Amino acid sequence: MNPKFTLPERIYSSLYFGVIATLSLAIIIREPGFLSTVFIGGLCGGFIIPAYVINPTKFSIKRTLGAGALTTLGSALITALLVGIFYDNDLEFPDAKNYDLIGILERLRRSLVFMAFAAAFAIPYSLIGAPAALLLSHLIAKHRKKIAPEIEPDVFE
Repeated sequence: MNPKFTLPERIYSSLYFGVIATLSLAIIIREPGFLSTVFIGGLCGGFIIPAYVINPTKFSIKRTLGAGALTTLGSALITALLVGIFYDNDLEFPDAKNYDLIGILERLRRSLVFMAFAAAFAIPYSLIGAPAALLLSHLIAKHRKKIAPEIEPDVFE
């Protein structure tokens, strides 16, 4: 059975990728509303994807690079979905209040366009996410060996 991330490790991974995503896009875009959406996308991607791909007890370069690229892609898609839904609405979802099905479908169509753009845009940003995942995997494996070098890895499941 593969060892799993503990809840504190998942939260740390989530915050780590949220900060990495925000800092990497802060070079290009300075708008605080957009950067907060990028941070939320990084939080969601960092919480879900690395925990399923990275082995926390053993440092593996190939799995970690793949996890970093997938986390970058997932974070970009989540961010694009959020931007598409909440675009020009001050973080409100007014179509649900009025039960406007046409408005909801229009936001969904716009989200799909943003997601296609984000998927293409995430490819070069994987060059930032993959080394960031390498550092995260190294730190978690080092931390686990430090806190319990003689305990079997199954304890962390």
